[in-house]
Amino acid sequence: MQPIIDYITGNWAIFLTVCGTVGSVIYLILDTRYARKLTITEGLDDLHNKFNAVENRVDKVEQELQHLPNAKDVAELNGAIRDMKGETTALRSSIKGLSRLVDLLVEKEVNKGDR
Repeated sequence: MQPIIDYITGNWAIFLTVCGTVGSVIYLILDTRYARKLTITEGLDDLHNKFNAVENRVDKVEQELQHLPNAKDVAELNGAIRDMKGETTALRSSIKGLSRLVDLLVEKEVNKGDR
């Protein structure tokens, strides 16, 4: 053990240079392979901001969807439109009869004026 300590104390400059070089190489290898804590924190903050933005958009969409009619309302509207269509058909036939009567009355009045 004593000869190793004597060798290190005799060549301490070379030993420190080799240790510094090896340490620097190890640090550079680790630095290129693993992300720094600051980079990870910035990435997480960015993801958190994006998540909040998406969550806000989803909330807005949900609020708009609450105002839209559901399937039951649409079925009721469809039935009401069908009923209205039937009523307009009946009304059209009544109006045709009235229109024919009005035409006959107008024709009668026009014919009275010719005599």
